[in-house]
Amino acid sequence: MRRLTIATSLAAVLFALGCEDEPATAPAAARPQFEISDAGHGMGTPGFYFLPPMLAAPTFTGTFVSGLTLEVEICVWNGTACGAPIATFTTETGPGSETVRVDPEAEQYTVKWHTGQFGLDSAKTYRIRALFGSTELGHADVAVITSGRARKSVNLVEFVPVINGQTLSINFRIEDRAIFALAVRAMQAWYNTSQGGPSGADAYSGLTLSVMAKSHVAAWNNYNIRFYSGCTDYAFPGYPAGSCGGSSEGAPYPRTEWQNDPASAQRAQIEWFWYGYYGALSSANDLLRAIGTNGVVITNPSTTNMVETMVPLVQALSLSDIALNYDKGFIVDENSDANSALTLFPRRQIRDAALAKFNAVITRATANPFTVPGSFFGGPGITYDNVKIAQIANTMAARLLAYFPRDAAENADVSAGGQVDWAKVASYASKGISSPTGGAPFDWVFHQDGCIAWCDFFKTWTNDMTTMRIHTRVAHLMDPATQPDPWSLAANSPPNSGDHRLGDGTLRPERGGAAFADFIGVNPDFTGNGGYDYAWSFRQEIQRRTRGLWHQSAIGQVRYDSLATCGDNPQGSAAGVGDAPIVLAAENDLIWAEALMRQAAPDLATAATLVNYTRVGPDRLGRPRGGLPPSTGTLADLQYEQDVELPGSNIAPFFNQRRIDNLEPLTPHEMPVPAKQLNALQLPLYTWGGANNPPNSSPTASASAVAAIVQNAPRVWVELHRQARAELNAILSRRR
Repeated sequence: MRRLTIATSLAAVLFALGCEDEPATAPAAARPQFEISDAGHGMGTPGFYFLPPMLAAPTFTGTFVSGLTLEVEICVWNGTACGAPIATFTTETGPGSETVRVDPEAEQYTVKWHTGQFGLDSAKTYRIRALFGSTELGHADVAVITSGRARKSVNLVEFVPVINGQTLSINFRIEDRAIFALAVRAMQAWYNTSQGGPSGADAYSGLTLSVMAKSHVAAWNNYNIRFYSGCTDYAFPGYPAGSCGGSSEGAPYPRTEWQNDPASAQRAQIEWFWYGYYGALSSANDLLRAIGTNGVVITNPSTTNMVETMVPLVQALSLSDIALNYDKGFIVDENSDANSALTLFPRRQIRDAALAKFNAVITRATANPFTVPGSFFGGPGITYDNVKIAQIANTMAARLLAYFPRDAAENADVSAGGQVDWAKVASYASKGISSPTGGAPFDWVFHQDGCIAWCDFFKTWTNDMTTMRIHTRVAHLMDPATQPDPWSLAANSPPNSGDHRLGDGTLRPERGGAAFADFIGVNPDFTGNGGYDYAWSFRQEIQRRTRGLWHQSAIGQVRYDSLATCGDNPQGSAAGVGDAPIVLAAENDLIWAEALMRQAAPDLATAATLVNYTRVGPDRLGRPRGGLPPSTGTLADLQYEQDVELPGSNIAPFFNQRRIDNLEPLTPHEMPVPAKQLNALQLPLYTWGGANNPPNSSPTASASAVAAIVQNAPRVWVELHRQARAELNAILSRRR
């Protein structure tokens, strides 16, 4: 099992070392946790305060926001999870006719909890949760006591004491910066869903897709990688003897369909994106309702306008990723009626809804000057002005259209019966993050804080030479003479690649010295021919051989190793701390180039120029790249750049392999709607897998039912930063 130890003190600290191989173990049970969470306690939402008589009066300076639609929920809290609510108060209804009301004179919201009506048990803990739509603003754990004298024995850091039978006035204050904080949290939820999140939870599907795309390789079964990444022991294009390496240490097993069954442990990868993206979308919808319906001003009109642009961007990003990964989905926004029926729409309609959101963001960002603070991108992150936000939206719109196809037939231009309007893709990409028309081209970068709240777990794994390697398919592209595909230890030797991103496979001195090179099994570079992005390890077979030779590779990615775990961090900074791109300017260039090649009237000369930014170098940001002979604008050169330049940044390699029919046989091409979701909505339980479509049907459910499920979806990236070191060790100490 892969042992990762992550410290989660409020200061960003080191990823502890230790990646020894051990038998699989069940995760340890989390220690019960009790707390008060608001702006004055722990890591609560800025601008949200519980008030007397619950807590002592806090100090605040922000502007009170009235007129919000809120809920107060009370549940039994077992120390790790909420049971079913025992009471729910809204602005319209509640037990005993009590409702959440605004007191404008006191600048607070209030609701009375008559505890005598609920038969409270002093042996149990209750949690008060203040909810803004499906988003939690804060919570307070309640200790039930029998008398005022018992108050002295209550830990007031963790609990609000309540005398059983008495009425507690639940008072709280919401300031404008709380709305701003929730907007940041919506972006954070989208980002951590895409890149893996602070938990590194085994439900994350990005790493599984990277291995299924034959972009990276690993034998470990974290993220169900091993389960879903079997080899093929018969001939298929490019592999006349199959992909198992001729002989396998273990019995070969094929790729398999998604295990879409609530009883299956392998269903987790199907659910991660679904609940994460709909969680981000739900938060965004709540915010836009508050701003639009209630006329909330966030600090000033300029900031309000910025938030009203960034939150729809989260909507567009979330719907886009549902369209890219699933066969169907719900289309919901701030205008959806919570009491109306929702339909599962086909992926094309979700794509078009996302594209409309991107267009609205582009229009608003183009027309309204503002600056987005770095906190939106993992503070202290990079700031982007409205021009750059429009460029980001253009790139992500181009990416949605280009990556949408499930096979080569769909990847054709619409004029030839395909699913992609490549002229439209070129139009978006020409205004994207690599376009010089908006200023200097840039990568879209987020700041990682040591996986406390913002975490690119995708990079911490894929750039860890001791855990994952680049797939032999990609290694062979860079140096076919020394890097066989499928794997063969006897035929593998140090590379001598003409691509400077691999070079001779040694570790360049700016990446780390001789001691570090030895630690990861790489020779130091004494000649200046080391690779910029990849290195060759003399510890060629690090994976469990009993799990098959196709899992081996001697080439590892080191481009983003400053974020890697297990000590694989030559820069010496706290692992997982620093800036990292989620979308490269080069990715926009390659999408743009492909659009010019595939559109009805190709422009190969301009496409070649775009490809050569990375094929030859330097790239748009002035970094040295491949040093290869210039391209003349061929698809082969373009696809080589997609395979070599994009790994490690995001899961683009899976989409790129999917849409040219280059996935291994039996690899699923899209995810179905999670069976758990359908079952919870009391809809027909579909268990289809792979690229197959479900039965012809249009199941529906109320928006409130969907919101309830989204609300209870895993929010590990929000909760984990509050847990102690020992708890995280238990969660993350599982490499199977």
